[in-house]
Amino acid sequence: TYALLGLTYPNPVPLNYFCKAILKNPEMLKEYSVREYLISLIEKYKDDMKCGKLWLRFCFKLLSPDLIMLLEHIGGLKPVGCLEADEFFSFNKDGLILGERLIERNPHICKSEHTILKGTINAQLDKYCRHLTNVCMINCKSITPQRLNGADYDGDLIALIDEPTMMK
Repeated sequence: TYALLGLTYPNPVPLNYFCKAILKNPEMLKEYSVREYLISLIEKYKDDMKCGKLWLRFCFKLLSPDLIMLLEHIGGLKPVGCLEADEFFSFNKDGLILGERLIERNPHICKSEHTILKGTINAQLDKYCRHLTNVCMINCKSITPQRLNGADYDGDLIALIDEPTMMK
């Protein structure tokens, strides 16, 4: 119940008076109006799931090309980049995102639009790109943007999904 209401965090912020009352006194869960509220909340979640609104571990990020490759090109060097064809780089407030993730532009049924890439880090990315917390930088050596329903680098959002079921 506490997880459903978002009250399991170290310093939870109650959403409404019901949550505030439950935090003060867990016995409030036995009250009729609180139980009715919880049942209506669960019914809402069930109805949302029937329409395709699923709860997943993911975050939205701005799609970006390999910025190291861009800097090399601007500097007149041979553009090599720092990401391989099956890699991405992303950093958020919780830290570096490593390991396999499903990258999608929009949730689609078509398997060809599901792209699985591996999160990575190297010295160049750590030095120059670690401060980019709202960015998912992908390689420029593959057709990943084209697979993402024709995505480009002009502010497109992608979903970075960490769900084994979705990856399958």
